Amino acid sequence: MNCLYISIRCSLKLIALHILFIAMLLVGGCSKEESETPSGSTEITLETFSAENVSSLRVTFKGEIKELNNEKILDHGFVFIRDYTPASPGKEIELSLGAEVSANKPIIYTYQPDVPFDFEDIHAFYFYVKTIKGFYKGPHKTFEIDGLVVEQQNALQATLGETIALKGDFSGLHSAYQLTLVDDYKIHALSYTVSDDKESLSFVLPLSLESVHGSTVQIGYEKFKPYYGTISKTLANVRILGSIHPPTKKNYNPNEPLLLTGSALPYSWTDDQSLQVLVGDASIPYQREIKLGDIPGLKGHRFRLGFKNGRDSIIFPEPIELNQPNPSLLQFNRYIIHPFSSFRTNDYNFYSYFQGNGKYYLGETLLERGPTNGMSYSFHVGDIPAGKHYFSAVNDLFTLTSAKPIEVRNLVWNTTDKNKGHLGEQVILQGTFIEGFEYQVNLEGEIIGSFFGKNNELPIELSPSFIGKKQMKIGYYVGQGTTLHSLEKSVLIETLPFQIDLMTPLQGYPGDVVTLEGKGIGYINHILVGDKVVYPLFVNINKVQFPAPDIPSKGKVRVTLDMLNELYPVEALFEIL
Repeated sequence: MNCLYISIRCSLKLIALHILFIAMLLVGGCSKEESETPSGSTEITLETFSAENVSSLRVTFKGEIKELNNEKILDHGFVFIRDYTPASPGKEIELSLGAEVSANKPIIYTYQPDVPFDFEDIHAFYFYVKTIKGFYKGPHKTFEIDGLVVEQQNALQATLGETIALKGDFSGLHSAYQLTLVDDYKIHALSYTVSDDKESLSFVLPLSLESVHGSTVQIGYEKFKPYYGTISKTLANVRILGSIHPPTKKNYNPNEPLLLTGSALPYSWTDDQSLQVLVGDASIPYQREIKLGDIPGLKGHRFRLGFKNGRDSIIFPEPIELNQPNPSLLQFNRYIIHPFSSFRTNDYNFYSYFQGNGKYYLGETLLERGPTNGMSYSFHVGDIPAGKHYFSAVNDLFTLTSAKPIEVRNLVWNTTDKNKGHLGEQVILQGTFIEGFEYQVNLEGEIIGSFFGKNNELPIELSPSFIGKKQMKIGYYVGQGTTLHSLEKSVLIETLPFQIDLMTPLQGYPGDVVTLEGKGIGYINHILVGDKVVYPLFVNINKVQFPAPDIPSKGKVRVTLDMLNELYPVEALFEIL
């Protein structure tokens, strides 16, 4: 709090005939006196603070409205009582400040008497508010002209545990004076020393204070005077400065909180942002916990750490560091790729380090980041030179370089083992095909399917799409698979007709297994034995097995294959026994 609230310990040493009268007067002179209010109203609460800047020619009064109801305020100000004594309070002088006033805001008024104050004279004052319902009084405060002179020291600031020296004339200070500190209405007794020349008063701000950065405490004194009780005076106001301790931990992960401790640290809801944390070249308002990865403008991974509090700027001796990502944990789904293709990472925690603001490279070629699947990231490769390149991810704080390079191979294919065959047979291309890499076959402008590389070869099964003679090109999808990167080179592939070479046995009982052998017969739908539909028991590209059916008529019947919705009769007849 900004004002001194002193508990007046009243002592009554008057004669017995005046005891009751004096006690009633002291209710108005003690610091703990409750605000006087009109009958039936208790909502407005006033505070009167100790006098400040007391001299023979002037004195500063301070008061405040702590609670204010909806009554219309007609006037507010201070009432001054010159030459105050409990037995004879003296004449009250009303110092009006008008109707305009706000609650919870100190009201300060400097009074200059027509006749200078005399040494050791005692005077009193209180804060008042006048409403349509009545007259409200704050507690009475007393002061005297004590001969103590404090030089004006503007903007006194200090950290807890710091020694403060007031300059002035303290020759009149003696053991009857108790130096006090008021912090949020709590009164602390202070030890002090006075210099030999009586021109300096020194004391230490207690480390135990609960004051926070930006708050103000009052330094004053209490002095007991018979028949008056305790007289108080404010000597100086001190603004409290926060300070931060160096953290014991020096290394942090990007999302790991850095806990900042210290003394007089501000509350999280304060509007005062003058206590700043210094991290690298950045300066941010104090928070109890900060994450280095969330601070804008940081660059590098090692930072100086410190604070500034409006007066001091402190840099701690040891810097702090951000832990860099571990390259040994980074793996890829493939380590050999073609230009204009893509690759994917394992479940690596990129987001913790790069959070969408990273740049990704393969060698010196900038990569486009594709969609993510959990913590797995995909990357699209453009026109990149052949060779081995290391993957890297960088931003202002982190650098990650893969432990193992990725090899880029241009797709080159030279020969085929053959350029004709039956359906179901394979044509094998020879070239720089990548194991497990997905390639697309283009037959005269039509993409007919995907085939996977195997040990510098690309096996392609001749499907019905190949029937006839067709030019074949090879390519692969770029990035997310919307664009085909196709080589211009092509080869003519001829697909030969079906060929049935053998049926065995040529006779049998119903249920016996009949075997057909030939070429390209694996695309069979069903078999007709006479007029009876029979489904195969076993099929591959060169062999079909089916059961002899049970039909009413015995003897020899025609066997016909239904392949790709066309009928192909077997030359030999089968005899049902």
